[in-house]
This record gives sequence, C-alpha cells and structure tokens, in this order.
Amino acid sequence: MTPPSRTGVVETESARLVYDVAGEGEAVVLVHSGIADRRMWDPQFSTLAEHYRTVRYDMQGFGDSAFVAEGTDRGDLVAFTGALGIPQAHLVGSSFGASVALDAALEHPELVRSLTLVGPTVGGHDYEGTGPEWKAVLDRYEASVEAFEAGAYREAAEHEAALWVVGPGRETEAVDADLLERIVEMDDRALRMEAAGRRREDASVLDPPAADRLSSLSIPVHVVVGAYDLPSVGEAAGLLVERAPDAQLSVVDDAAHLPNLERPEAVTDLLLEFWASVAEGTT
Repeated sequence: MTPPSRTGVVETESARLVYDVAGEGEAVVLVHSGIADRRMWDPQFSTLAEHYRTVRYDMQGFGDSAFVAEGTDRGDLVAFTGALGIPQAHLVGSSFGASVALDAALEHPELVRSLTLVGPTVGGHDYEGTGPEWKAVLDRYEASVEAFEAGAYREAAEHEAALWVVGPGRETEAVDADLLERIVEMDDRALRMEAAGRRREDASVLDPPAADRLSSLSIPVHVVVGAYDLPSVGEAAGLLVERAPDAQLSVVDDAAHLPNLERPEAVTDLLLEFWASVAEGTT
C-alpha cells in the first residue's frame, strides 16, 4: 500500500521551500535538476516511500518555492533538513541538484548517510570539449540563451530539453514526446520565474571547490549517468569515481541526462540496491 503524502512549507532565513513527504524510516531527500522541479521525482517518490521517509522539495526559484534573502542553495538544503528534524539523510541530486547535494555533503558530511549523484556536475571542474558533437552542444546552448533573452521562454525550454533530455547522440524521436513536454513545461515555468527576478542567483562555489575536495568524502557515493548524456557529464562522473574514496558508477542504457525519467524502474532499483548495500556496509 502506498504511504500517504503530505505537502508542507519550510521557511529558512533565505528561502521559502515547498516540499512533499511520505513514508517512515531512514530519510531520503531528493534534489531536482536545473530544468525541472520536484515533480521530476514522480516515478520514484511513492515506491521509495514504501521503504524510507522520502522528501522532495522545490529549490528556491523553482516550482512553488521562492527566495526571501541572500544565501546559497546548499545552505538552503542544510537548513531545510534541519527544519524537518532530519539528523542524517540519503541525499539524491540530479544535475544542478547533484552539485548542490555534493557541496552540502562536503561542508556537512555528518548530515549525509550516502550521496547519489545523477548526471552530476562538479564545482571547479571545467570541460574543454572539441569536435563537431561538442560544437552542436554549444550551438544548442547558445540558442536557448538567445531565446531566453528575447523573452521566448518556451522556445528556450525546448532547446534545453533537446540539449539535456535528448542528448547529443540521439534524434528527438528516440525520446517519449510526453516526457519531453513535461520537462519543457517545468523548465518554461522556471525560466519565467528567473526572468521575473523570482530566483536568487546562486553562483557561489566552495573554496576550495568541490573538484579539489573529492578525496575528503568519507561517505558512500553512487554516481549514475545515462549512456547518452553529454561528454562533460561523463567526465565529471569519472572524476568523482576516481577521486572519492568510496564511489561507484552505474550507467543507465537508453537514457541521457535524466535517466530517472527515461528509465524510472531501472533507476529506482539502483537506488534501493545502493542503500541496501550501505546498510550492509558492502559499498
């Protein structure tokens, strides 16, 4: 039986964060990507809540959340878990959310039971791509920026969905049309909030940055990437697995940057298996 969920609001010093929570037991906190909001975890939320106290929230400037003062997204995350009385959590972050979760774990490892990074970016890691495939990536990115600056927010979201969800190695027809539309809708909403000044710019990075601190991670780390993700993400994943002392890599076939949406059952299974290994001490 699916546990009932509850929606709530946490007011931190810097943000008003809307969240959903369901289930009991060890805490799992899900952090969404930069082109989505907490709804991106729909395929996992109910199943995970059958085993864990599962929490998903909108970061400031996304979905139903907003900033109220200067701060950082990693600081919001730490304050959020504290407000919910979560002493330690299995953190799961996707894309931009992965960098937020990683930075929070580096600053406050005592709050993190394990860390799962899906399609991660790593602060301080710069990718220098070459060749026609990478030029196509840059062209698509520039097209999204131009559309955003022109006020064509849905067009900008469509470019971003093509860049991240389809990926550089596939045609649009390879991805479910309904899935693409869901991402475009979430991203369009976020871009409009950004344009209206309702998202706090969070350009802060750790000093030294995450890329230079990975060897200090003392917690189990699970890196998950889609086989069709961008090469920059693949390089960041390799960096994590190489430098973090207790890290493992899972590659999800037939998926790009958001494998939890393209291959939901596979990613749910990966999460549950990883946390079981953490509990058994076999990571």
